[in-house]
Amino acid sequence: MQRNRQKSKSNSMFRYRIIFSPIFVLLILSPFFAIGQIEFYRSYEHYKDTCNKETYKSIKLATFTNNFILLDFNGNKNKIPCDSIWGYTNEKKIFYKVKDHRGKSLKVEAINNRIVLYSDLRDNTLIFDNMIIPDKKLSVYFSKTLQDTIYPLKLQTLIEQYNLTDNEKLKLEKLRNKDRFKKKNSNTGVFYIIEEIFN
Repeated sequence: MQRNRQKSKSNSMFRYRIIFSPIFVLLILSPFFAIGQIEFYRSYEHYKDTCNKETYKSIKLATFTNNFILLDFNGNKNKIPCDSIWGYTNEKKIFYKVKDHRGKSLKVEAINNRIVLYSDLRDNTLIFDNMIIPDKKLSVYFSKTLQDTIYPLKLQTLIEQYNLTDNEKLKLEKLRNKDRFKKKNSNTGVFYIIEEIFN
């Protein structure tokens, strides 16, 4: 009786080994297969050309220079001037537009046929004597299309760039008064300004 118990116990252990060993192997190998990649674009035309993508392992802004460092999958570093990169998609598939020759990159938040919204989340930590107050500052920008000039999102600039109706101007003013001008609707995840005016 005891032998049968031991035999069934060893059989069940063998089954667990068979089941868990492939899982174990997959867990070990998964980081190698899950390596992200970035795509970088030299121009709007390059961005739209889905057959001609340039992919790298990572991208970062070089310190004290106007260059990006692109790391390829062989570990080679490629230095490219910031003004030679129009935009890029990072390993998390988030699209960034390079705003200037110093490499300032804005996250593309929304694109439709009337407006493109961008965001820039920066560290705004305050230090007073022995007190540190961590904070982030969100700046929102816009352009008419991905190819047009990017402006900070301000009421007057929107009025200058668009031929808005009186009703649309009134809606924008209401958004500003309700402190929703640069914010997303927490229920839908869409910017109020797009939901109410630029939809």
